[in-house]
Amino acid sequence: MKLYYTKGACSVAAHIALEHSGLLFELKEIAKDTPQEQRDRFIKLNSKHKVPTLELSPGSVVTENPAVLMYIASQSKVSIVPSPEELAPHKLIEILSFAASEVHPPFSFLFHPDAYSFDETNVPHIKSVGVKKITNSFSWVESQISGKFYFGDDPSIVDFYLFIFYRWAQVFKIPIEPFQKFKTLFLSVLALDSTHRALTSEGLSHWRRQLEQTPSGSKSTD
Repeated sequence: MKLYYTKGACSVAAHIALEHSGLLFELKEIAKDTPQEQRDRFIKLNSKHKVPTLELSPGSVVTENPAVLMYIASQSKVSIVPSPEELAPHKLIEILSFAASEVHPPFSFLFHPDAYSFDETNVPHIKSVGVKKITNSFSWVESQISGKFYFGDDPSIVDFYLFIFYRWAQVFKIPIEPFQKFKTLFLSVLALDSTHRALTSEGLSHWRRQLEQTPSGSKSTD
């Protein structure tokens, strides 16, 4: 199994999930300086040109974050989704779909504001619209979190997916102070050994410096 990823992108969620799962996998980075031959092979695998792309076997791939995360969960050696008795499968899909359709897309207003207007004077407005959409989606997430993780005391693929959005919000200096439960979720995922391994291999271990700023400075394990 191979995960095609981009450093710091939404594929971080799948990377953490794989590290947490105990499954064997390889990493293939897709970056601006990726040789054209490798890039062409990636495009053949996924004509959408998007990460994450999970190659199960030659020519067989899973794409789109919800599908990739659910596949990893289905193969995982440890539980990273609530049991069907705890949460109906369609409710899990509902939450992942909300993250993919409501939380994720507005960040494109901040990453690529020029894609929404040819007039540079519109960029501040475009960004402000993105921030408003993001904070609105964060408000709903905040209202649903039921513990240090989304579903309580145990991490899941939902947490791994939401994690990256909170981090992006920090990078863009979005006012997220009101979302204290979301902050706890973020720090709880950040403290996992699986997250440490994923971030270290992507060259993002500096993200974990925030743990040193928490009152206890404690770190949890998988």
